[in-house]
Amino acid sequence: MTANPVRILHLIASNFVGGPEKQILHHALDIRDSGFQVWIGSFRDQLEKPAILARAEVLNLPTFESKSSGSFDPRAIFELVSFIKREKIQLLCTHGFKANSIGVFTKMLASIPQVAFCRGWTAETFRVRAYEILERRLLPFADHVVCISEAQAEHFRSRRWPRRRVSVVHNAMLDSLGIPVVCDREGSKTELGFVPPTRLVGVVGRLSIEKGQRFMLEAARELVREFTDLKIVLLGEGRERKNLESQARELGLETAVVLPGFQTNVGIWMKAFDVVVNCSLTEGIPNAILEAMAAGTPVVATAVGGVPALVKDRATGLLVPPANSDALVHGVAEILRDAELASKLGSAGRAWVQERFSAAGQRDALLALYHQRLNISSSSADNVITSALPAPIEVVSSTSSKPFISVVIPVRNEEAHLGAVIHELVQQQYPQDSYEVLVIDGQSTDGTSRVVAQAANAAKVTIKLLSNPNRLSSAGRNVGVEQSSGELIIFVDGHCHIPNRNMLSDAAAIFEKTGAQCLCRPQPLNFDGNSTFQTVVANARATALGHGRDSQIYDKVYEGFVNPSSAGAMYRRSVFDRVGNYDESFDAAEDVEFNYRVFKAGMPAYISPSLTIQYEPRATFGALWRQMVRYGRGRFRLIQKHRDAFTLGQIIPAAFLLWLAIGCSLSLISPIFLFVFASSLAIYAALVAYFSFAMARHHGFVHLIFGPPIYFTIHLGLGAGFLGEFLSFKRRYNYGQNKRYTNEPNSRAYLEPPSSAGS
Repeated sequence: MTANPVRILHLIASNFVGGPEKQILHHALDIRDSGFQVWIGSFRDQLEKPAILARAEVLNLPTFESKSSGSFDPRAIFELVSFIKREKIQLLCTHGFKANSIGVFTKMLASIPQVAFCRGWTAETFRVRAYEILERRLLPFADHVVCISEAQAEHFRSRRWPRRRVSVVHNAMLDSLGIPVVCDREGSKTELGFVPPTRLVGVVGRLSIEKGQRFMLEAARELVREFTDLKIVLLGEGRERKNLESQARELGLETAVVLPGFQTNVGIWMKAFDVVVNCSLTEGIPNAILEAMAAGTPVVATAVGGVPALVKDRATGLLVPPANSDALVHGVAEILRDAELASKLGSAGRAWVQERFSAAGQRDALLALYHQRLNISSSSADNVITSALPAPIEVVSSTSSKPFISVVIPVRNEEAHLGAVIHELVQQQYPQDSYEVLVIDGQSTDGTSRVVAQAANAAKVTIKLLSNPNRLSSAGRNVGVEQSSGELIIFVDGHCHIPNRNMLSDAAAIFEKTGAQCLCRPQPLNFDGNSTFQTVVANARATALGHGRDSQIYDKVYEGFVNPSSAGAMYRRSVFDRVGNYDESFDAAEDVEFNYRVFKAGMPAYISPSLTIQYEPRATFGALWRQMVRYGRGRFRLIQKHRDAFTLGQIIPAAFLLWLAIGCSLSLISPIFLFVFASSLAIYAALVAYFSFAMARHHGFVHLIFGPPIYFTIHLGLGAGFLGEFLSFKRRYNYGQNKRYTNEPNSRAYLEPPSSAGS
């Protein structure tokens, strides 16, 4: 260290030494000989000295302890300012919502730069959510923000933060773990008190609701039936302990679930686990995954936050969608059954973190940042930081490295609109030799084939016309998949509008960035040239009363991992290898049924507003009625094939229609029933009026006129279709002909835009 080292204070509110604390302490030791002196600071929020300060003192690191008590005590600001001036601290680095918020006021009073480290937001409790909202409001006042994942950095960049003020510095695989190259799992299990044949599945992290341990316990109920020697170890401590213990008792898992509490010797546990599961609902770059991969232990992780940058599905681990116990069962069981796969993932994971998440890479990135903020480097700070960061996986811009995309368009009688759709695809900002357009024609009787031929002759992009003799959309999709050449397969309809000329490029980038197997897209009904009636239909379908609350198909804002059932439309080719083709017995909701299989297989799916495609709503009550009847039939077929896809919302329209029929009849003979029936209708009318009035406030008075009858048409149509398909099924059952739904073309087989029948 130089005679007058640069003094940096790293401040964090901490009750124990977990992942972030380990990263801070390791970094402080790592740069001692680089001309910097790192002080470790924390707050006295409990009776004992913060554990991070006690550990820092053992390591001979200088410390600062704020004696001000409480979650947010303004006196801590002035205490911190006094310390900074007294000890001549030159840079303030803050971690977490409390330190970041207090740091903003401190840097202003102390006149030093602040670097705020953002490790994500948990929304663990109401109080935590309030503090995190405060932090997000104050972060723009920090001089620089460091994120631990690219996904987190995009949160700030999407809000037009200058790129020079946001950096990504990944958590590092720490050398201090003391994990040898070869792990003795049996010896480690014995040392921890387990019989070596016992299979150990570890979940490492704070016992908190956003960590998702409850989903692992739900999965454990299924796993212990196959693996009778299985133990689920929830390593950590937190406010969810009692709830998890209660859940384990209710599931009969008292002997299978172990909660050893907070452990300081995490390394030996990582060596003992056969699988490490990260089941979080939100994450940055989890230290638990880094530590597991460093130990060569295979990982099953939810595809949230920065996890897909760390775990590459089926290469360095297995990715599953969040809040999905079935997917956890599938992933953990696959590794426990296949020793070769477990070994492959463990070895690849260890090599991956050694290469991309090294402590040296983290050190160099942070040193470059310190030089930039303190103006003590003559080199371009932006260039230094970029070169010092562990290289993220990004899509290379050269034509040859772009993934080849097949765009599949199942159509029937779309002469009037198909030309515009193909034109929008040809105009995509994507290398023209890196995608193809396949139009699958379902025996059109208009000039659809002529439109395709004219487009193919004029375009440089490969455009093919393929035949779909079965006419159904499900069959057309299968023809497209079988005849396609793409690594990525994207479905588009013959009657829609693609507003984003970068849709294909964005899709390829999102596939790579997130590691998703399926991409979902918003499909709003705000088509250019909508009539007044169509506008009301579009707005009504986008409400909870007109569509449901468990789908993002009309959500033009949300971005993140989702259940793909209602909105999945873009896939890696490997998806079809794993779950098969579309079920051609469906003439409605075939996409929902396929996406449900994707969901059940545990494949991560991601939705982004940049992938939005606009559809035209029905223009008349009759057309809307026929569409809803089709969707209702699709709902019944979906839950008939997949009983676990059943939700209450799917049967409410059918129950409502039955209630109308039964209620009208019984009201004629019973005054009491007449009162009950009339009351229920009044409640329904009030609900419809409320939603119609809300639409009118935002979109215009005409919604009060058309809104109620449109809602009524939607609900009755869905109910009629569901009940009609139920009666048809019963007839086939009675005649012994219900082994498979017919897939013969009929008058109802018109190819339509993707439905949301399962939502």
